[in-house]
Amino acid sequence: MTEFHLTNFVELQRNKFYNTLRFESGIVSSVSGSDGDFHVVAESGSVVRSRKVLFATGMKDVLPNIEGLVEVYGTSAFVCPFCDGWELRDKHICVIGTNQMVLHLVKVISGWTKRITLLTNGSQFLTADQLADLERHSVLTSQDTIKQIESTQGLVKRITFKTDAAIECEGIFFITKLVQANSIPASLGCEVSDNGPFSTIVTDPMGRTNVTGIYSAGDAASTSYQLISAASSGATTAAAIQLDLLDEEWKGAQ
Repeated sequence: MTEFHLTNFVELQRNKFYNTLRFESGIVSSVSGSDGDFHVVAESGSVVRSRKVLFATGMKDVLPNIEGLVEVYGTSAFVCPFCDGWELRDKHICVIGTNQMVLHLVKVISGWTKRITLLTNGSQFLTADQLADLERHSVLTSQDTIKQIESTQGLVKRITFKTDAAIECEGIFFITKLVQANSIPASLGCEVSDNGPFSTIVTDPMGRTNVTGIYSAGDAASTSYQLISAASSGATTAAAIQLDLLDEEWKGAQ
């Protein structure tokens, strides 16, 4: 199931500039049908029929199973330094990851702060050369298993380990797995890639999936995960839908 909210264009409804638009808010439980006649069923039982379907449902993070992470996630613990690194500049940051990808994250975060501690949460993947390289860049490391993240009102205070050791910090970045926010596209036969920590709906450059009449845009079909990129993707795919509809109508009139 996927939740959709179409309440951001109330002003457009009021002024009637776009009086062919219909706005609803609810949860979609299923989509069936085929190109030209799709049935979108809401949890309330209402059904919307459409000629085309666009999935712009985004992605969701699968958080590591660390006690206390939920309480700080989005407040002082983040996954994207390009989104939240500036706010934590020059602070002591703990970077959590259990595979080689975390080394790239450490390198990126070093652009905002030099006070970095890498936590592998019990994973022993670091080689001697990697440990030496981290030390040359003044990055502290701990391969102990994390016991708990302690915080106050969403602000991390310290991280404790099962060895009873602890480290104080002011922010956290961590490696997460991103998955589709819902399974409806896959259930309709849309190809979904599995690119390591990412799972994206496969489309052509215009947002068309492998299923005729179904499109996808934004984070659901991309690995850039930037708002401006998602908006650009949406505009491109909207044009593709309109062009496909016009082409069908043109051919149908012959």
